[in-house]
Amino acid sequence: MEKADITYSTLISSRLKEILNKRNLKQADLVKMTGLGKSAISQYISGKVTPKKDKISILAKALNVDELWLMGIDNFSDSNITEIQKKIFSNNLKFFMEQKNKSRKEICDDLDIKYTTFVDWEKGNTYPRIDKIELLAKYFGIQKSDLIEEKSTISNNEPELTARDERDIKKHLDKALENLENDEALMFDGEPVEMDKETKELLKASLENSIRLAKTLAKKKYTPKKYRKENDND
Repeated sequence: MEKADITYSTLISSRLKEILNKRNLKQADLVKMTGLGKSAISQYISGKVTPKKDKISILAKALNVDELWLMGIDNFSDSNITEIQKKIFSNNLKFFMEQKNKSRKEICDDLDIKYTTFVDWEKGNTYPRIDKIELLAKYFGIQKSDLIEEKSTISNNEPELTARDERDIKKHLDKALENLENDEALMFDGEPVEMDKETKELLKASLENSIRLAKTLAKKKYTPKKYRKENDND
């Protein structure tokens, strides 16, 4: 855990110094651009603290750079990717595979990824290129950072979905997909848009994620407080 934090804080610190120097910006300028506290910006730049995901997004948007670049991930040769980063990606990939109930074969077939390549990602032997990370993120309906950041706990304060909930999600998803299939094409700005296989799979993943989120939020809202997890009240 500590090694991973040091790795990312150092990488982010290096990138912040690089972009500030290149654009002739000072720490005070970054404070104004982001609206973040002076102390926080100072700690990010010095590498003493690793900014959380939402803060990375704010920094990246203010500096007009990609979040992955800001995290030090732009060159994907194995020599520039640490074993810790490979392990973090592997753990996150397996987490979302289990959460979305997706097998290796399903994902490889849906996204046209070579099976042996995917197995290496899953086992932490190799690290995917940025375009593949983006593809996987869209497929799972998540952010790119969800796949590359270490997560000590993921959704600990969210209510667990039961087997019945999963059946409801599948029922709603099947109905939504059936409605799409019955239409000749999707409409965008008044024009029909034909979808290829990859687009349909990405849309399916996005729909499933939206339905799952709605179910989770509804369950959280209507679950009596006395039955919620303790950290839900933190």
